[in-house]
Amino acid sequence: PDLTNQLIRVLIRFREEEVAYMGDIEAMFHQVIVPEHQRNLLRFLWWKDGNPEKEIEDLEMCVHLFGSVSSPSCSNYALKRTSIDYQWKYGEDAGKTLRRNFYVDDMLKSSPDVVTAIDLLQRTRSLCKAGGFNLTKFVSNSPEVIQSIPSTLVKPSSTFQELIDNGGKHNEKTLGLIWNFNPDTFGYKISPKEKPQSKRGMLSEISSIYDPLGFVGPFLLEGRKIIQQLCHLELNWDEIVPDEVKNKWLTWKTRLPSIERLSIKHLR
Repeated sequence: PDLTNQLIRVLIRFREEEVAYMGDIEAMFHQVIVPEHQRNLLRFLWWKDGNPEKEIEDLEMCVHLFGSVSSPSCSNYALKRTSIDYQWKYGEDAGKTLRRNFYVDDMLKSSPDVVTAIDLLQRTRSLCKAGGFNLTKFVSNSPEVIQSIPSTLVKPSSTFQELIDNGGKHNEKTLGLIWNFNPDTFGYKISPKEKPQSKRGMLSEISSIYDPLGFVGPFLLEGRKIIQQLCHLELNWDEIVPDEVKNKWLTWKTRLPSIERLSIKHLR
């Protein structure tokens, strides 16, 4: 079953309050043990020392692996089960954070003030540890929150000193979106790539713009209408489009970098 929280809901909850912070569970899948009677389903062949001249070994994975269809479901279940088993010790709000504010191994959470954020963050990390998960790589829009965390657990690019050196300005990638610490907004980073002027190339360019919250939907709709026009012309996927359509596409494409000027404040 799909036990992963919906991306849009996690992002919206992330900016409900003033003090925002993120963390990452270290090698999450590898922290969840596969029951011994199921390890036969994760068998693989291995040459010792990577030498194909040696005898092939028949091995089994003892933990869930990256790339297996079942790994996200099993790992999400283990995390949510941890919240149920140990929230009595670390608080219902910490348990709720594990169930509602994680997207697979990424935690995105916000609190109304610094004191609440530091307290909840410490208890949430202890709750994760009780289930065998190491919550690390913390970032926050609050220097006080960052200072309250051991430096070994802070994401290297988000140390307090770096925030000072940059005048409090810092960008962090947040599930595909750009989170600007100062001002505290969501934004976009557009990296145009030259693609063939064909239906396949144009569709690839539009699809490369990641917009889970739909803020630039009206702008992208103009590009999609051009793709729709190509479909009506019944062109092949790699056929060069007519000049009339190509000019409309190039005009739309020249406006693409303007998306970077868009910034979205709190979602509440």
